[in-house]
Amino acid sequence: MQWLRSGDELPRRAKFWVRVRSVGAAPFATNSLHGHFEANDGRVYDNTAYFCNTGDLPDKSLRKGQYAEGCISYDLPDEGGRLVFSPEPDLPGFSIKIPAAKP
Repeated sequence: MQWLRSGDELPRRAKFWVRVRSVGAAPFATNSLHGHFEANDGRVYDNTAYFCNTGDLPDKSLRKGQYAEGCISYDLPDEGGRLVFSPEPDLPGFSIKIPAAKP
């Protein structure tokens, strides 16, 4: 896992509008910082989330049937891979395939 230091930036920033719905019996917390980028070469970039400034995915606990929606934003490397978002480390989440940056 490659951790970025404070002030480090990757070449491109991507923003996504997501809607997260709880389907399990146990409540879980949503937070835009619960994500990382897995590059096609196997490297994992963590700590790349940024606030969207407007409409951020709220940090809240959801019970079954409840949902939260908002913006998540990440700095990404030029290579392709997938952005993995999981509301809780041991719970399944979703991923978004990200193509490599165009030269």
